[in-house]
Amino acid sequence: MKDSGFSLLRLLRGLNAPIYAAISLIKPAFIISRLLPLYAAVILFIIRYYILPLALGFDVWSFDDMPLERLLLSAKSDLSL
Repeated sequence: MKDSGFSLLRLLRGLNAPIYAAISLIKPAFIISRLLPLYAAVILFIIRYYILPLALGFDVWSFDDMPLERLLLSAKSDLSL
């Protein structure tokens, strides 16, 4: 996988490498390296839904209070899904 000839995999690995390196600095020792992508996803989720709205001053009480999620829910209602 690391020596893949497929250019998309090399591109994705190159984009994710700095994220994994930053997450590795705060990763607990008991988390094995194969779980690093899952741990990175959880950390990014926490940043996206808890830390970023607080830093930007959003008053978030539910899922539809976020601008992107409000747009997605309005598109869903417009499409009658």
